[in-house]
Formats: sequence, structure tokens, C-alpha cells
Amino acid sequence: MLNKQYREQNATMPDAEPNIGITARPLRDLVVGDLRGKVMMLMAAVGVVLLIACGNVASLLLSRAMARRREVAVRAALGASRGAIIGQLLTESLLLAMIAAFFGVALGWGRRGRCRRGAQRKLPQGIPIGVDVRVLLFTLGISLLAGILFGAVPALQLAGVDVNGTLREEGRGASAGQARVKARDLLVVGQVALSLLLLIGAGLLVRSFVRLLAVDPGFEAHQALTMNVSLSTLKYGKPQQQVAFFDEVLRSVAGVPGVRSAAISAAQPLTVMRITPVLPQGQPDVPLAQRPFVVIEAVSPAWFETMRIPLRAGRAFSNTDQGQAAPVVIANETFARQFWPNANPLDQHVTIGRRPVPAQVVGVAADVKNKGLEQDTQGAVVSAFSAIAVGRDEPGAAH
Repeated sequence: MLNKQYREQNATMPDAEPNIGITARPLRDLVVGDLRGKVMMLMAAVGVVLLIACGNVASLLLSRAMARRREVAVRAALGASRGAIIGQLLTESLLLAMIAAFFGVALGWGRRGRCRRGAQRKLPQGIPIGVDVRVLLFTLGISLLAGILFGAVPALQLAGVDVNGTLREEGRGASAGQARVKARDLLVVGQVALSLLLLIGAGLLVRSFVRLLAVDPGFEAHQALTMNVSLSTLKYGKPQQQVAFFDEVLRSVAGVPGVRSAAISAAQPLTVMRITPVLPQGQPDVPLAQRPFVVIEAVSPAWFETMRIPLRAGRAFSNTDQGQAAPVVIANETFARQFWPNANPLDQHVTIGRRPVPAQVVGVAADVKNKGLEQDTQGAVVSAFSAIAVGRDEPGAAH
């Protein structure tokens, strides 16, 4: 239904073809991104640690219960029911869990300020960091569940004690029964298994992190400062006004002491702002919607120097490439290999979107990771900054 409505309202757009579908995503997923998966992984690790700790406490409770066998047998001999014994032992376990929950909440409350400051640069804006009613209810629920679940093992062991046999054995100093020893051994085996699972997960995580550190992003991030700037469409509604604003920003930033070079880009590295259909020279002339889509960026002339992105062939942009000059682009290595594997890319042209005049390829830049460190670089073409109508946030970079 959404696809049909879009095609009727935007019949001239390249993505209005029947073979192209529109996929809707929840706004929360767009804002949070892949943070949900990371948080779920962290929660799973915390859950495993909680299970290990609860297993350890259950073992201690079971050992303590073995020392209280005679006490429980005496109570049962005096008329205490099995339910009353289990209730007392579970009450002790729940009290221990509530005390631990109190200290956990107190620790989280005391650390919330540092966590909030540390998360400002890591989490999307608007995500609250703090201890609220939901956190308290979750802590209460998980504490009650842990207290009941792991307090039930020693409670059931003691509640099923044989009064006569236990009193006679305790009087002779006999050791614990075989069933209780098996229960204790089972808890120990469970703790070891969970510990191994956690160690294996941590090892894989560290391995992935080390591999990501070894990935070459294609640019030099050392001593680089980036910033996002959003312009009001009321004051800067025309592309020329936006370009003039950023030209003035470049001149001002370049004059700051300690800045070696400054540049403007429509998107920061590792992210994709725009994609566009292209028709590289030598490819079949097909309708716009059937042409391959590639990443398109717009940068100022000093971008490659500022980000220390090497050029494999040709030249970088110059001031004469902007404005009304003949259109030129710089392709990345992936784009050149994909469409001109056996030809010189500097002799080629590429038609971008609906532009009537093909742009000449004047340079081939080294590949830069444009979809994250964990994904392969996508084919991309780069235009001079003023050649693309400036739209949303326009990041900049300075060295």
C-alpha cells in the first residue's frame, strides 16, 4: 500500500519503479541504530554473571544448610511442618537478595552522574541515563526471582530431611547424604560451565575488537576534529546561501592557531549521507531506476589533504572546479574497479542522477570505509562541495 501510494504521488522519481520497494523502519530503530544489539549483548553478559553469582550463593546456602540439618530435624520433631521450614529458609534467602539489591541500586545511583557524562558521546541524543521507577521495579523483580530460585535448592534439601535418621547420624558425626553432595556438585558444575561461556564470549569480543583496531579506515583520524552544523532553512533556504556560509566557516577555522587545514564534507567518514543512480561510461544506457546506485559525497578542495586520504591517480579538486565550471568527480578505487577494470578511469565520464552533462573523472581516491569498519567499502563518487545542493547536516573536519 505504501509503495503504491508513493509511486502515484512521485511518478517521476527514479525509485518509483514497480520493481523498487519501500521499507518502513520504526523511528526508534533509526535513532538508536545498532545500539539495541549491543545493549542486549551486554545484558546477556550481565545475566551470565548474575547466574554465576547466584550459583555461588546457592552453594554457600547449601553448605550452610548442611550445617543446620540437626536444627531443622529438631524443629520437624517438635511439629514444624515442611511448608513452614521452606517458608523460613526462603525468607532468609529473599532477605539476602533484597540486601544485595539495595546495595546494587545504591551503587548505580551513585555512579549515574559519571555514566551520564561518559555516555553523552556514545549514545544518541535523548536517551535518558538514570535510575527511575522502571529500573527499581526490574531490580526488585530480578532479586525476588533470584532469591526464590536459588534459595529453593537448600530449602527443599532441608525440608526433605529424615528426622530420625538425621538425628542418629548427627549424633554419630556422619557426613552429609549422597543427594546433598550431588546437589552441591551440580551447582559447582553449573558455575564452571557459565564461567567458561562468559570467558569464551569475552575472548571472541576481544578478538573482534582487536580485528577492528587493525582495520584501515582509509583516512587519518589522529588529531582530527569533526563537527556537525545544521542550517536553518528559513535563513539559508538557497544552496548558494549555504555554500557561502560554509566558505566563511572554512576561512574562519583555517585562521585559528594550530589548525593546519580545514575542509567541508556532506558526511563524516564511516557514514553514508546520500546515494544516487549513476551511468558510468561504457555501461548500457538503461532507465534511471535500473542504474546502479552508489554513494555520493560532496567535499571542499582540501578534504583529501585534511583527512589524509591518498589519491591513487589524477588530482584533487581545485577552486576552479566549483560553481559553474564543467562537472568533475573523483571516484574511489572500488568504483573504478567495478566499472572500469581494464581501462584508465581518468579517461572516463559518469552521469550522476538526472544531471544532463556527464562528469569527468579527474582523480581516483583510496578507498575509505563508508559503511562502518565491519563492512566492505561501497563504490562512491565525490563531487565538489557546491556541485550538490546542500541539504541536511553538513559535517566538517579540521586538522
